[in-house]
Amino acid sequence: MKKEEIQHYINNFRRQISIYLKPDLNLRAVIYPSKEGAIIEFEFKKNQPTKDEFKKEEDTISDQLAKIQQNAFGGNLKGFQFTGTNIVLEPTKILIIKNNDKNEWTSSKAEDDVKKLLNPQDK
Repeated sequence: MKKEEIQHYINNFRRQISIYLKPDLNLRAVIYPSKEGAIIEFEFKKNQPTKDEFKKEEDTISDQLAKIQQNAFGGNLKGFQFTGTNIVLEPTKILIIKNNDKNEWTSSKAEDDVKKLLNPQDK
């Protein structure tokens, strides 16, 4: 994944979600890129500036997932295949797992992803 495409998505996601957050709450992003797509780990931070950190690219999304402290997936992570957009909610963070389809990284997709977070029953 190209860093610019990921950054564009992150900026649009933040813009869309910020209207629902308290003014002192920001999202810190740690990006785990791979040849298959990327994982964005958004962590809620109070009274801290917005910050983005890009990790080293790996071959697979599963390789990156193994580096993230999370509770949704366990065991042999190499067996996982991710397509489209997958959103995982943890108590203090959001994991967004996306494949490398360019349609998953657009401004409108960022808006759709925020809507899914806020209204999960809507499709």
